[in-house]
Amino acid sequence: METPVRPARPFAAVLAVIIALGGVSACTPEPGTHPAPSPSGSPSPSQPIPTAQPSTTPPPSVPGIESVPISVPCDQILTPSELYEFNPNVSSDPSPALSPNGLRALGYGGVSCSWVNLTSQERFAISLVQVSEDGIPVLQSQLAASAPGAGLSGIDGYFRTEDGMGILDVISGSYWITVESAAFVSAADFEPLVVVVVDNLR
Repeated sequence: METPVRPARPFAAVLAVIIALGGVSACTPEPGTHPAPSPSGSPSPSQPIPTAQPSTTPPPSVPGIESVPISVPCDQILTPSELYEFNPNVSSDPSPALSPNGLRALGYGGVSCSWVNLTSQERFAISLVQVSEDGIPVLQSQLAASAPGAGLSGIDGYFRTEDGMGILDVISGSYWITVESAAFVSAADFEPLVVVVVDNLR
């Protein structure tokens, strides 16, 4: 079902409203900006658990990109059955902390969802923004300039690591999808999730 199109909202205006209202949930439409991650192996009992570092300062918006506000439920981005198939120990994050990517997505009128491995406490988040048609080529250019291609078959993706987080940006149709986790250290780690998410958004 197509999401009703509403007029594009400038990033600064949306961000001001979110800051005034405050509050965040595991899947909330509100303001945000650009991301950060890097690698990490499976934690042992004696090692600290890698977690995303929350940020209260949204990164700058991408010049030349306008968005269309959306409201897509987290369980539509990744359904409960798909989540269970990916890992039966993973559940919606009861206490999500928005990353810069999540803040950016909310600032663009998008959504940000977070899940947690109940055994290891490792988390991953998926942020979603619907970009205006004219903004897609601009976004592709910006992402290609900041990160190499992810090399995933049939997926227009760009992978990087920042501050201990693995981050994969994907463009699918009019959607800008960002998946991030400290537990994922390569684009291939993200592939099983991204393939499902892209298919759900078609």
